[in-house]
Amino acid sequence: AKREKHQNRYVPTNLPFHNQEHIHRSSKPILLIFGGNQSGKSMSSTAECVWRLRGKHPFKTTTPPPITIWCISTEYATIQNGAYRHYVELTPAWEVEQYGPKIQGHDMHSYIRYKNGSIVRFYSAKGREEARQKLQAAKVDVLQLDEEISTDVYDELLARQLAAVSPVVIISATLINSEPWIVKLEERGMSGDPDVELTRLDTEKSPFVDPKVYARITADWDEETKEYRIHGRSRRYAGL
Repeated sequence: AKREKHQNRYVPTNLPFHNQEHIHRSSKPILLIFGGNQSGKSMSSTAECVWRLRGKHPFKTTTPPPITIWCISTEYATIQNGAYRHYVELTPAWEVEQYGPKIQGHDMHSYIRYKNGSIVRFYSAKGREEARQKLQAAKVDVLQLDEEISTDVYDELLARQLAAVSPVVIISATLINSEPWIVKLEERGMSGDPDVELTRLDTEKSPFVDPKVYARITADWDEETKEYRIHGRSRRYAGL
């Protein structure tokens, strides 16, 4: 009963303008989950990673464990309040072998190691040169990017996947900065690129957001702001 209850902690949506299941069914190597604030994009991204780490994906066949995932954002605080919280929530305690040491100044561990040998490591991409040096390491099977990072750090991360058999990149982001590299990926996803899957999670259509709260908070936002903060589009496609 405990295990059944645990597995029901995340049930992906399959709705117009808010289809989490769409990204989970895709076998493409680059998965883009673009959405507005509080749209559920980090939860979708992390659920996809947890299923892969456990080797128990409900929608498709993935690389068997053990695998290595790097979860990266510009700040540890972003990871702590988003993806890391979801990892703790979605990972069954009985499948955890070890939690890494705490990251200084933050209420989160540096990694989670599973009993099957899989591991997810958490990194901050703050400071371009420092981040590049920190992220030069062994092969990585899955890169999970939570929000946008700089172009050169992204390029460095891709180089970490050259030795992987079937490398995957999963990006969840609200495109506030609309970095050139992520806009290019957005264009590829929109054009039906065979390697890039794109789904947008619209905050306005999200079942997790109270309509009254949404109306109050967004009342003074102009349409351009809503395009990227609500509808998950880049500034380029918001007309900025």
